[in-house]
Amino acid sequence: MFFTPQHEKTLREITEPIRTYITDPERTVIVNMDTVNGFFKKGKMASARLRAVIPQLVRINDYYHESPKLFFVDAHNPKSEEFETFPAHCVDKYEQEIITELEPYAQVGDIIEKNSTNGFFCKGYLSWLAKNKHIETFVIVGACTDTSVLQFALAQRAYWNEQNNNNRIIVVENAVQTFHDDIHNGDAMHGFALFNMYLNGIKIVTL
Repeated sequence: MFFTPQHEKTLREITEPIRTYITDPERTVIVNMDTVNGFFKKGKMASARLRAVIPQLVRINDYYHESPKLFFVDAHNPKSEEFETFPAHCVDKYEQEIITELEPYAQVGDIIEKNSTNGFFCKGYLSWLAKNKHIETFVIVGACTDTSVLQFALAQRAYWNEQNNNNRIIVVENAVQTFHDDIHNGDAMHGFALFNMYLNGIKIVTL
């Protein structure tokens, strides 16, 4: 068992209420990762586990109502290299659409399309990052804990570490989730990813 009860106990102990972290709204961005129909409503990657956190996604965006919002949107073509690893998803427009529950926030936010699990390397994101150097805190929610959320959080943390920058990355544990199938234990992978991020200097909180 790669994620043991002791890991789970430690994860519970280090997870703090989000209100522990006081942030400047103008210097905090809410990163909505792949909060699209293809993961939350319908498609080969859609999951009831993800649908269950939709109320928390709404709450977190509302809690930080004064903060800018950033939406990463999976937008693949039928020949996407990623489909060598994952089932084809987010090819048609419906699956690429942000879920209706978050549309009000998306309308006033920035939307960046991506063609891989790691949005950090998108040209659109690197351009956004260069224009938003004032941002000091990233609050990440969405899908999936052990792929897009994990990879983006680690890449952003490593980018800042290289610059000796102590800006914060926060992941809301009950507003991120992953899928479950025969070879992918959703609970274990969710917990492993959160623990991995914690070990790499990312704050794990609950709303």
